[in-house]
Amino acid sequence: MKRVFLLCVLVMNPFYLQASVMGQIKVNPKISAILQQAMINHLDQVDLTLAQKENTITHLQTINENLKFVDQANIQAFLFSEFFKSFHQFANSPEHQVKAYISNSNLIAAKEKLNQYKSLYTDFAKFHIQDQIKNFEPLVKDNVLNNYKNITKREQIKEEQRERIQLLNKHVGPWIMQFMRLKSEQFNAMCTQHILRYFENMANVSRFFKKSIPTQTENILFILPDQSTLETLTEPAPTASKEEALIQNSPKDVEDLEVEPSEAAGEEINKLMDKVDKTPE
Repeated sequence: MKRVFLLCVLVMNPFYLQASVMGQIKVNPKISAILQQAMINHLDQVDLTLAQKENTITHLQTINENLKFVDQANIQAFLFSEFFKSFHQFANSPEHQVKAYISNSNLIAAKEKLNQYKSLYTDFAKFHIQDQIKNFEPLVKDNVLNNYKNITKREQIKEEQRERIQLLNKHVGPWIMQFMRLKSEQFNAMCTQHILRYFENMANVSRFFKKSIPTQTENILFILPDQSTLETLTEPAPTASKEEALIQNSPKDVEDLEVEPSEAAGEEINKLMDKVDKTPE
């Protein structure tokens, strides 16, 4: 419930009540795709090239066409399954993958960085990293997360908790590690790449729904501006960009901040992760 409320707040942020083309794109509220609206808002909050804007509009039009006769329940399931699939694939892609061994101190450091430099991040980027931190928080209790990094104490942890930590380190940990390592504009850009790829993947996969049994009424997911408005798409101005507006009157960002595991623990966890990866699903 708290996640939905937070997303509602960022979706209704007055920043988005502007006349830009991307800012006029809305998600059909009847389908309750609040997460997708937050992602659209992110694209409006950063500077996109003309090609990125045009491609995104094309992808949204394709999604509308392919899903318009699919019932709302299946659309919702599709939206979220594709988000989490692309979320894991993106974090573990070669260009973004980092070994993650998250500890209590890592989570504290991430929270402190976000709190200190929150004005430098887009609303979606802030929500996104907060959500990933929350995934680890149940394991902070009784020092489970730290004990996992200690070879002598690891066996004291319940098998279910060890498996949970392994999965989180593999699929969620890279986002936290990248957040700690990257400057704010770089992390915002990473979120932008993820969102653009998400809509592209959705457009490609949605074509399979055209073969499904159609509903009697149309369900238009993305409410787009009219054609005359779309024709006003332009390249972002070379100065006074939206990302510059995010950082004005804000302190300088942290540079080269890294969090690494101990060498011995890292080798042992790598072995465990290799075993998990080789286990048939």
